Parts: sequence; C-alpha cells; structure tokens
Amino acid sequence: TIQQPSWGLTAALPEQGAETTPPPSARDAAIWQAAQERLRDRVSSAAWGLWLQHVRLVAACAGRVQLACPAVGVAETFEQRYSGDVTEVLGDLLGCDVEVEWA
Repeated sequence: TIQQPSWGLTAALPEQGAETTPPPSARDAAIWQAAQERLRDRVSSAAWGLWLQHVRLVAACAGRVQLACPAVGVAETFEQRYSGDVTEVLGDLLGCDVEVEWA
C-alpha cells in the first residue's frame, strides 16, 4: 500500500501483518519531544514542516540514537542538512556524545 504524505513524498506502508518498529519508551519519547522543541528554534518553519517534524525517535541507548523517517529521501536530506544540529541537541539532552543511526 502506498500513502501520499501531505508534504509530497511517497512512503510505503508495511503490509498487514508485517513486522513494524515498536513505539519508543516513555523516556525516549520525552527526549525526542524535548529535542524537537530545541530543533524547532534552530531551523526555519519551512524546514521544520518539510523535514524535521516527520522524523521520529525509535530508541536511545548508550549514546546511540535511532531515528526513522517516513521516506528514504527525507532521511538522506535530513542527515545531510541537520545531523549536526540533531547530534548536538541530543548529546546535550542525554549528557554524552551521541551517534545517530537510521532505523
């Protein structure tokens, strides 16, 4: 099944019964919400709406953070343009150096 997100990129949805990524823990969700609030202040509203608001945190453990995007193009652009900001913000929130991975 193909879904057309409101911002124009095509994302494939998993087939019914397919394995999906579990939701983040409450701690991880709180960390990502705080990170998003800080990131929103660092980028234009257009960049926020197009790239950053659609990224989600999958897990954060031992300095390694897994992020997911609804489409490959978003992940590639996000990583090229905003990985430094994300790494810095998450490192500040977690209190350690952070390595960002894409799930």
